Amino acid sequence: MKTQLQLRVDENIKKSAMDIYQDLGLTLSDAVNVFLRKSVSVGGFPFDVRKSQFELSMDEASKEYEAFLSAPEKYKQYESAHEMFEDILSEI
Repeated sequence: MKTQLQLRVDENIKKSAMDIYQDLGLTLSDAVNVFLRKSVSVGGFPFDVRKSQFELSMDEASKEYEAFLSAPEKYKQYESAHEMFEDILSEI
């Protein structure tokens, strides 16, 4: 038994997707069915869905900053950039 699915998508994305699937001999409906069947088959998205590397880096930096704010005494602090660089270079 088939059922109808309605969704809202950006008009330009829809047109571009329709062009791609038409070149493959598929309708947009066919493509959505392939996506849904594959999702069921693999138990989730049939491709990786994750944050970009930039977002992950920003999340990590934000967590580190929050940790510093909550306990600044746990972190090295310097009087000047020169002092910091001397410390860093002495560890090399």
